[in-house]
Amino acid sequence: MSHEPLSNYLRTQRRRSRLSQDEIAFLMGTFCGTSVSRHERGSRIPSLEAAIAYECIFGQPVVDLFEGEAAKIRMGVKERAIKLRRSLKYRFNDTHRETKIRHLTQLLEGGRKKRGA
Repeated sequence: MSHEPLSNYLRTQRRRSRLSQDEIAFLMGTFCGTSVSRHERGSRIPSLEAAIAYECIFGQPVVDLFEGEAAKIRMGVKERAIKLRRSLKYRFNDTHRETKIRHLTQLLEGGRKKRGA
């Protein structure tokens, strides 16, 4: 039985930590737990700074904290990669065409390059 991931797991992680929304907000450098509440409910997407702060506070990678959102983003990127790869096949004047197609193919096959490679 497969399950749909939640949009995010912020509330779950916060409750495990036994910290309040106001305490999480303080750790993030804000003064009120309202933004934390909005992030937990999924009514507001956190900034990159806030997402990295959550990662630091909970010790979980951003993609794990926002599993449902990450899955939607990945799907969108893959759909656009298919379209881009298809259009590149007919761009004969693009000197980097083959490299781009190889990269997009790796992306679509799930292969990830290691950092710095």
